[in-house]
Amino acid sequence: MTESRSALAGTLHHLDALLEHQGKSRAEVLDVEELAREACLPADVVTTLLNGGDPPEQEFTDRVIGRIKMLRETRTRQDGKPYSWREIAESFNASPASISNLVSGHGKAGPLASTQAGIERFFFSEPTGFLSAEPASALNSALQGVVSRLQTSLQGGDHPGRNTSLEHLGVRGGALRSATALPDADWKLVESLIERLVQDAQRERRDG
Repeated sequence: MTESRSALAGTLHHLDALLEHQGKSRAEVLDVEELAREACLPADVVTTLLNGGDPPEQEFTDRVIGRIKMLRETRTRQDGKPYSWREIAESFNASPASISNLVSGHGKAGPLASTQAGIERFFFSEPTGFLSAEPASALNSALQGVVSRLQTSLQGGDHPGRNTSLEHLGVRGGALRSATALPDADWKLVESLIERLVQDAQRERRDG
């Protein structure tokens, strides 16, 4: 498994643990179309990745060009219209024709690193590697907002009758377990130790 697929798997494991804790399903919190817009990926690719599948391979240049087009379509001006190629190009002293030729497939070469960096800086204020990121990596980034909202909801006490500290620890531990791949026997020892530490801290707060 590639590093980007491994990171996505860890995020999905964490997401599922949060959802299980709150009694929700993925269908209730994940909007495939919204994730597709955020990650600048086709909706069918998002669905495939969420289901643990492998999307069709794509040439690097085609991936970058497709991402540029979708970025322009989804990150529009305040009036809802897409930025012109001239606006984008002039932001980093490039020729508008060079970018329009690139995305139309009329360019003589693939996208230069400086062009990618300039476009990313225009939309994100700094180069992020977004245009060349593998699909799994782009989706993983898009999912972080969903995970963050679920964590905030959990920490906000949506389930007052439960031992939130311990259960939240279990959720975070599930993601950690996926990342470290500890054997079950070793992980149980770690869980037991952490649980005792949390219980001691809770007892001290009550007694104090």
